[in-house]
Amino acid sequence: MIGNYLFYGGPIGGVLIGLLIWIGSGELRAILIVPIAMIIGLGLGLIPATLTGVFAAYFKVIRNPQGLVLVTITGAFITIIYTMIAFMMMREGIDVVGATLSAAILGGLSALITGLLFLPKSTRLQS
Repeated sequence: MIGNYLFYGGPIGGVLIGLLIWIGSGELRAILIVPIAMIIGLGLGLIPATLTGVFAAYFKVIRNPQGLVLVTITGAFITIIYTMIAFMMMREGIDVVGATLSAAILGGLSALITGLLFLPKSTRLQS
């Protein structure tokens, strides 16, 4: 579980950003940004995605509606904290609220998609 979030959470976020850039540009050749964004997403999303995976593994989250909501909120919340710490360290004149909100949405969507792909299915009791 942790490894799946570690290796796929960030790149999934990168794919989302790459697709937004591609769609926003309107040019077919901009699709080349997607693999680059995946690599950058792996680096930037490594810590929040791994922490989301640790949370999901520790609490034995399963792939059901409640579990998916839980990992989505967890991914968004961890990404907010991670982004705010990064901005405090950079001390740059960045729109912290807008960037943090965007990062939270991206972290939540990435956690949701990773959960859809890799969380274990619910197990039913046999009678």
